[in-house]
Amino acid sequence: MVLSHRFSNAAILDAISSLRSEINSAVVAFQSRADSLTKRWSDLDQRASQWSDATVALESEVWKLSAEERAAFDDVKRMLHERPDVKYGLLFPAQFQLSHNGLERFFTTLEDAVSYIKLHIISKTPVTTA
Repeated sequence: MVLSHRFSNAAILDAISSLRSEINSAVVAFQSRADSLTKRWSDLDQRASQWSDATVALESEVWKLSAEERAAFDDVKRMLHERPDVKYGLLFPAQFQLSHNGLERFFTTLEDAVSYIKLHIISKTPVTTA
């Protein structure tokens, strides 16, 4: 049984040419999209790097300021060192905690802590609870 050829060679060549053209345009579109995405990834990576550098700089500055604020409470700790009835400590980032006669106080500034200690602990003025 002999199959008859339904298509001529010219029609087959035209179909192949048309498919090649479609494939080539699809490949060009894909390459264009890939290039676009590569550029966007590169831009995002560059922005992330800049953000990371800024974050590191900010973190180091915050740690430095925090250390300075914590060091400010060293004088207060020296004032209370010989007092066994007073418990104290530092909370992060720079908050002074004081416990005396069952009352607990928190200070964020050196001036507040010193004035409270001088008034209520060293001079022993009783603290009234509000």
